[in-house]
Amino acid sequence: MTSKVSEGVKVLLSFTLSYAILLTSWTGAQEDSKVSEDKPKEVICRNNKCVVNDKEQPLVTKVGESVLWVNHDKVEHTATAEKDSPISFDVFIPKKDGDKPGRSKPVKFTKPGKIKYFCIPHKDVDMEGEIIVKESS
Repeated sequence: MTSKVSEGVKVLLSFTLSYAILLTSWTGAQEDSKVSEDKPKEVICRNNKCVVNDKEQPLVTKVGESVLWVNHDKVEHTATAEKDSPISFDVFIPKKDGDKPGRSKPVKFTKPGKIKYFCIPHKDVDMEGEIIVKESS
């Protein structure tokens, strides 16, 4: 009798564990789809220049949205807001690792304005950009 109870408990535990894994996978997929909706806009760093969609700046975004910098160079960069900008930020952009580009942490914009930024180590070669943050509709 004890072995039948133990076997029943094992089956029940196995079923419960399988259900928990299935539920976790489904919930994770929901979270993943939400993340893709909130995907930050990207500024590309290449050859000590900042570009958006293969053209010069500015990047236009909305209040509540985020921006991150993707570095295709073999050197590190920063994105540092000018002192007179309405929003202050200073982010580190790691250099690429092999074929994998470096990625900054995203910066979320909480108020509208025009932000000029630059790369501290490469300001002398005019590595700079601009972000225009508009009110969200």
